[in-house]
Parts: sequence; structure tokens; C-alpha cells
Amino acid sequence: MFGLFNRKKDYEAVINGQTTVTVKAGQNLLAAALDAGLDWLHDCRVGSCSTCRCYLKKGRIKPLSDFTYVLTGQQLKDGVILACQTALKSDVEVEVMLGQGRFGVPAVERRSTLTSIRNLTHDILELVVTCDEPMPDGLLAGQYAEVNYPGLTRPRSYSFSKDPANENPSELTFFVRHVPGGKFTDWLFEADRTGSRLRIKAPFGNFRLHEDSGPMICIAGGSGISAIKAILEHACNLGVARDAYFFFGARAQRDLYCRDEMRDIADKWRESGVSG
Repeated sequence: MFGLFNRKKDYEAVINGQTTVTVKAGQNLLAAALDAGLDWLHDCRVGSCSTCRCYLKKGRIKPLSDFTYVLTGQQLKDGVILACQTALKSDVEVEVMLGQGRFGVPAVERRSTLTSIRNLTHDILELVVTCDEPMPDGLLAGQYAEVNYPGLTRPRSYSFSKDPANENPSELTFFVRHVPGGKFTDWLFEADRTGSRLRIKAPFGNFRLHEDSGPMICIAGGSGISAIKAILEHACNLGVARDAYFFFGARAQRDLYCRDEMRDIADKWRESGVSG
């Protein structure tokens, strides 16, 4: 079964023939590379975007999910793997195109308190988390944080739902959808968790607003609106002179939310003289 892989031995990963990273027991290749400070491009960290793909040149691995969902047959034949879904079964050598300088700032961990919870839909909550110490300057709209609390074996990842420039000092806001059977969201939705202590580590990810003159096509559904909303807010703050088109998919009227916020963004966009 994918994802169930336990080992007690650490292994070494040689990156591009020059940098050696220790992949600890229970770690995936991407996590180890990021901990070592490598600017390894990534976004979702759950094996669905393929941004973290790399070439396995030597060694044995254990896939933590099925690569065939996002990689082509030719890519698999060429030895392409997903770093975020790769555990090691031996020392390995891999090749990857690293980023041209880290976006934003290196991730830091902060102890924090869940200070506000608001119902957005029947299965989506807005969480406001207040960190004991301010997060560093340089967080980018489109990036995400890892959220953890005692009892979780691994953190959960949630995108910033506001442009960090629009947040109060030390606060971060997230949209979280209830996943039945999910340990964190079952805990979160079964009672009022206001005041609970959490650990936040951020920022992660390379999803962001790019400098361009072409139209922005933004498509989202469910809690996925969070990163899109943050990026559109950021674009408004910058006075970006581009057309933007936002599409939101929902199964029923009760699944629609953030309509007032998106109208506000559209109004500000039109005031700048472009379409929204």
C-alpha cells in the first residue's frame, strides 16, 4: 500500500553530482532537500502538481504514491520521480533543475494560537492563527504554511488566504475544508477549537504572481480559492495593469463563498482601469 513505508536507516542523496543531503528515516527526498537549504522547486507537496520532479540516476527508492497519475509513460521510462513522494531504500544520485534563487524567505517555525474560527460554508472554515513571534518579512501571496498540533504524525499544508501584506502583525489566515476521516479536520470541526495551540512553519511553495502583461486566468474550487484570492489581492495592492478572469467551481449554492471579497477585488481592479 502506498504511503506505508517504515525504515530506521538514514540514506544519502547526491544532488546534481555535487551536493550530498541526508534523508532521515521517515523523511521524503524533497523535505530533506528543503531542510538542507536547497532551492528545490515545489508547490503542493502531495504528489499532484509534479513541480518537484527530478531524475533518479542511481539507487533504489520507495514511491509513497502512484507516480503514473501525474507523470507520462516516457517520463517514467526516463527515470523521473516525484521528490515529495519518494522515500529511499538506498543511497541515491538524482538530477534536478534547482531554482534561480529562493522565492520569499526560508521557512521558520512559530508556536501560535488559533484565535478565530469562522464558518464560510457547511464544510469550510476560516482560521486566523496568531504567532507568538512575528513571521519574517518576505512571505508571498500564493505560498503556504505547514500546520501542526500535538497528536499529528505529520503537518497539514494550507495556503495563505490573504496577501501577507494585508494581514495583521503576527497573524496568518487559512481556509480549511473538512475531509471526513482526516485526523486534523475531524478534530477541528468536532468542537470549538478557538484558543488551541498550534505550530506553524512557513513559507513554502513557488506559486506566486509572475511579472507579465498577459491576462490572468484564475480557476479554483472549494478551499482552493485561498491562494488565488491572495494573489489577486496582491496584484491589486501592486496596481497590476492586466486583465484578470476568475472562475470558481462549486457543486451547489451552499458551496459558494467569498463573493463579497471577490467583488471588492473586482471593483478595485476596475478602478485601476483594467478588466476584472
